[in-house]
Amino acid sequence: MSVEPADAALQRAYDAALNRLSALDDGRVSAILAHLGLDALDLQQPVGWLSGGQKTRVLLGRLLLERPDLLILDEPTNHLDVQAIEWLEGTLRNWDGA
Repeated sequence: MSVEPADAALQRAYDAALNRLSALDDGRVSAILAHLGLDALDLQQPVGWLSGGQKTRVLLGRLLLERPDLLILDEPTNHLDVQAIEWLEGTLRNWDGA
């Protein structure tokens, strides 16, 4: 949006994404961000400005919020501290899908 601020289609897509995020946030977004060590991030900051580890944790959080029926994770504990790994293990133990 910083490159094409007048792009109406891009603005609509952004608004739709914000609305989906707002609908999801029954406390889950905040909890997942906190457990993944991302609660101190400025949520208005573009993902492209994050470090590689932060991007990985953001994508993991997004995946967990989407609650897919099937999770295929390749080294999901990369860039996680011990507390986040323990939380992720507990979350996956209780996962409804495969």
